[in-house]
Amino acid sequence: MKKTLEELMALKKASVPVTDRLWSKEDRHILPFYYVHGFQDVILEPIENVTILAEMEGDTFHLYDVLSPHKVSLAEVLRSIVPRNALRVELHFTPNEALSGLYREPDPDGGFMVHKSSKAAMPNNLTYPTIITA
Repeated sequence: MKKTLEELMALKKASVPVTDRLWSKEDRHILPFYYVHGFQDVILEPIENVTILAEMEGDTFHLYDVLSPHKVSLAEVLRSIVPRNALRVELHFTPNEALSGLYREPDPDGGFMVHKSSKAAMPNNLTYPTIITA
């Protein structure tokens, strides 16, 4: 599905986050970066009024974001879009709940950065969303 950067940004602005575990609504600066570096080719609309950023790489299906003006079922989105030949599904964010057939692996490259003098740390059960990191 072809969308202009302006259309994608409007979708992002109007979207309900796919997860409330860890997300950024104010990432207007980074989404255009990803758009011009290939994400214009990974925009799909598997369900009416639901746009996703996803791609198949080898036998792995990568889901980066789900954009919709209303709350959607992540399980329903995955059922509608994951190809049968996918041996692995990688969510590039932390879902709200465990999903049948999926398990959690440690994310050593989570991209979370904290000022060195801070005592803050990334909780082990969260993945920093790929789509909001540079």
